Amino acid sequence: MARAPFDSTLLLLACLAPCACAGPVQWSKPGSDSAVSARDTSDCRAEAQRQAARLYPGFASPYAAGAAVMMSQQHLDTDRAVAESHFFGSCMEARGYVRTR
Repeated sequence: MARAPFDSTLLLLACLAPCACAGPVQWSKPGSDSAVSARDTSDCRAEAQRQAARLYPGFASPYAAGAAVMMSQQHLDTDRAVAESHFFGSCMEARGYVRTR
């Protein structure tokens, strides 16, 4: 069997390398103290989780078995995580926070 012209592992690492260097996103709001920021973060995280779970409930097909179930669940988990991140960011921005690095 012929080998692909590139190694998929190297391609994956090349795609993920910029993310690893970026560091975590920080949120700031002028005039907000740490207690208010912690409460807003917690509230937005909970709301984002609820919205993402509603959009991607984690249903696995009863007709799938073995690896198909695992792949389906991984896909749902990824979609849910992306949606949750989006909802969290939208919530924080709606409360007046801006992203900083």
